[in-house]
Amino acid sequence: MAGTPSDMVYINLLKAEEYRRTVEKLDIFNAGSAGTIVLESDPARAETDGGDNYSSGRWAPISSLVSRREEGTPATAATVTNLAMTSGLNVRQLLGLGPTAITDIQVRKGGRKFSMESAMVNLGQQFADAKLLNMRNNIIAAADAAVDVVSAHVLDVATGKTAGSKVLCSMSYINQMLALMGDAREQIKAFVMPSAVFADLVGSVASTYLYDSVSGITLYKDVIPAYGRAVIVADVPGLTTELTSSYHDEYAVLGLGVGAISATIIYDSGTAVWRDYDGHSPATKAREDYDVEFDIFGMKWDDAETNPTDAELATTANWATEYDDHRQFKVVKGIFNAGT
Repeated sequence: MAGTPSDMVYINLLKAEEYRRTVEKLDIFNAGSAGTIVLESDPARAETDGGDNYSSGRWAPISSLVSRREEGTPATAATVTNLAMTSGLNVRQLLGLGPTAITDIQVRKGGRKFSMESAMVNLGQQFADAKLLNMRNNIIAAADAAVDVVSAHVLDVATGKTAGSKVLCSMSYINQMLALMGDAREQIKAFVMPSAVFADLVGSVASTYLYDSVSGITLYKDVIPAYGRAVIVADVPGLTTELTSSYHDEYAVLGLGVGAISATIIYDSGTAVWRDYDGHSPATKAREDYDVEFDIFGMKWDDAETNPTDAELATTANWATEYDDHRQFKVVKGIFNAGT
């Protein structure tokens, strides 16, 4: 049709906006979480920033690296310690967006200020936001499940609590969560908690705190009741257990160290955009496939499934420890009720 932009124009509009928004929000989110939750997209970063991007494998800390040297025994071999990559790095989900259709009629109904070009920009924004929200929810749910493997990192004061006084999150309990790390308590730099728990913790003075908002996520900073740690307020489904009968609902709070958990888009098929003339109204359709790699430092994926479902990622039995000392696993958990 004369004067109609080609599919390539639509692809460029959608993809450019998706990558721009992705990188912009990643930078805000990663900074707001104090580097404890790292969300990344290698394709988006390479496209917007240029240069090469590499998956960041982690090397396991060496146990007993320091050893005593024997005097006068040159023939005695020293104990060899090995530097090794942590296993279970690349548990990966194969995911997709769309196909999504935008009919010409829907665009025309928007009035003269709307066009297929503006629809593609909006769709690019929605693609970016949907990716980030899914990555955030899944890596937090996975961490919530994985920490249960290490019972010494779990402060459980509310499980099975029936009608009566609820056990609410408090400064005292936050301190006890930090104490689970022993002398490495300062490694915990941020807390992730549902909004109901946050309301109990900071009460009516919450509005005085500094915050950023990214894709519906509120990142609070300089929160005194969290001992100066960043607080990430996120109503992630995996952090809430709704109970029936007389039992109070239970909420999980995670304490995280720098680089404790990460989710990285390592493959992006690129967006396919095409015209479909078979319906009552011609439509422009778009879809995209991508892979996300999930990593919990100090843990390894311990299941034969190489493309897990969301539920499998959030299953404790599918994770196993991969550390020499529990303090290398920089995740702690508290289980509370909420006043609301």
